[in-house]
Amino acid sequence: MTFQLCMRDEYGQVTILSTGNDIKKLVAQGKADVSNENMENSLTKDEQKKNFEFFFVEITDKKNKVLPNVYYAGKRGNGVDYLYIVSKEELKEENLSSSKYGLRFYIGENLVDRKKNIVETYYALSAKGKEVNSLDAQELEGKTAYFVRKVR
Repeated sequence: MTFQLCMRDEYGQVTILSTGNDIKKLVAQGKADVSNENMENSLTKDEQKKNFEFFFVEITDKKNKVLPNVYYAGKRGNGVDYLYIVSKEELKEENLSSSKYGLRFYIGENLVDRKKNIVETYYALSAKGKEVNSLDAQELEGKTAYFVRKVR
């Protein structure tokens, strides 16, 4: 199977950034791009957490643990968000159901201890300091979403 790393801007325009057969490599590339865009600037860490422009959607279980073979795939032509469940043999498409899956929005990471190689990971937070868990959240308005999709 061949996949594309894509981004959807605030106007709904989708841009293909990369194409490949390894979805995990595309996800890693997308997260690296998101982190570079959001974290490589002169803002303080607290400002970076609040003033992000890009995010990568992660699908989680109810305990907020990332599901290793489930990926956000963007919006269908009718505007419905969907995801892929990927195994070695097949790919299953499913509409995104907030009752079945959780969402988390990766915005970047910073190296906090070079000697111990400790990295701090950041996720989109609400004004109240809680992790954003909905694609419709106000904090995501006007931001650019990264995701993967299958080449048809």
